[in-house]
Amino acid sequence: MQLLDRLLAAYPARQIVGDPVRPIERIVLDSRLAGPLAMFVARRGTQHDGLGYLRDAYDRGCRVVASDRLPAALPDDCTFVVADDLHAALARWSHALYDYPSEHLAVYGVTGTNGKTTTTYLLAQLLTGSGTPAGTLGTLGIEFGGERLPTRHTTPEAPEVAASLDWLRRRGAHAVAMEVSSHSLWWRRVEGVRFAGAVFTNLTPDHLDFHHTMDNYAHAKKRLFDMLPADAIAVVFADSEWSSTMVADTAARVVRVGRSWDADVRIADEAFTPDGSRWTLRWESGQSATLAMPLVGAFNVENASLAIVLLAERGYRLDRLAEAIRTASPPPGRMERYLLPNGAVAIADYAHTPDALERILRQCRKTMPSDARLLCVFGCGGDRDRTKRPLMGAIAATHADVVVLTSDNPRSEDPASIVAEIRAGIELVPPDKRRARFEEILDRTAAICAAIQQAAPGDWIVVAGKGHEEYQIIGTERIAYSDRELLRSIAAGNVSKT
Repeated sequence: MQLLDRLLAAYPARQIVGDPVRPIERIVLDSRLAGPLAMFVARRGTQHDGLGYLRDAYDRGCRVVASDRLPAALPDDCTFVVADDLHAALARWSHALYDYPSEHLAVYGVTGTNGKTTTTYLLAQLLTGSGTPAGTLGTLGIEFGGERLPTRHTTPEAPEVAASLDWLRRRGAHAVAMEVSSHSLWWRRVEGVRFAGAVFTNLTPDHLDFHHTMDNYAHAKKRLFDMLPADAIAVVFADSEWSSTMVADTAARVVRVGRSWDADVRIADEAFTPDGSRWTLRWESGQSATLAMPLVGAFNVENASLAIVLLAERGYRLDRLAEAIRTASPPPGRMERYLLPNGAVAIADYAHTPDALERILRQCRKTMPSDARLLCVFGCGGDRDRTKRPLMGAIAATHADVVVLTSDNPRSEDPASIVAEIRAGIELVPPDKRRARFEEILDRTAAICAAIQQAAPGDWIVVAGKGHEEYQIIGTERIAYSDRELLRSIAAGNVSKT
């Protein structure tokens, strides 16, 4: 708990009406969570104005409200705070409420279109294996020491970010690997976090329903590197055309990692088997490390390399990092393999962007038997970026032998309409380039079972899009559903595939 005036010292108000010395136990954005010791931050959204819920917050006992403007009427026993930049203020106040937890932790931010979850997961394992107890914060929730708490967003709202970092610190974490989404950077959710380092994985089309252009998307991501202090390390994937944009204005020391000859640290001598990957990292200084891990795929080599280089540049010993990566495990629902009773292999993966789908299909082709077929089951989320739907259809048509189009999280959209937009991309692929045979089965369980039914021994089946998720959003309902649970049951012989 803190007094309001202490929070206001972190981000001063333009105007205060009422008593500035009030006890604050939590900061809330939802009036339904307000109470006697809460500060209700009434933001103006695209669909609702927080000030419209002032009466609800008041009736629940809340007497401290903040917004970017005064309401038409205010009860005499309330304190009202007006801030010019409410998003920045919300974040700064949140960190002050928890006594600035990132000042007591080494926080490593990871941003990019694909690879954020895997990179943060590997960072935490590398840190812990090197003697620094580390937690994670991101798509999979908050995790430390075997405990996991769910989060609603990849990067939660600012009060939850601060509370999560405080939770990790109090449980004994000394470092945190944190996914940082473009939305969170745009809305200033990580303002006030002190980052010890940051990683940029890649940038490919996604979230263009929100950002509209790739340039806007890139500049949202760039904010993470603009935030870094001078003693931080910025590690970027040099092979991405956007890597220079990311670090153009950073105060941090920049290290470029990639396969190109002008990278500061080169990825070389890559070799892949169904059981893992081997490769070498070579620094410009002449230092090198030969590495091996159970994770498969060139994209996972990139993720692991970025994590290893960041920590090596922070002073961690390469031999200990090499030992930690040798036994590292992937996050749930990332290139997760299941051997099925019919002799086929199923892969559950979160790939839900064009680039991610192409990467996993290409990698499966390299790893699986050359005479086997590659099957793919996927759909696209509703009420999200529609531009990627035809692109993913074209990619599947080019790289898979059999594709079953199905439902993902349709939300308020008609699943058949989403599939039709994916199919439009397939039809744009010239017949001589179109490899796959397609079918449409909107029920996801039935689609996966149909793909397995037609698979032969040695074939691989990629089930893409949902990965770790344990629900399907249909309309406004979250229905319990898991690709991984379904595949696990089929692999154990507990589900009929007919």
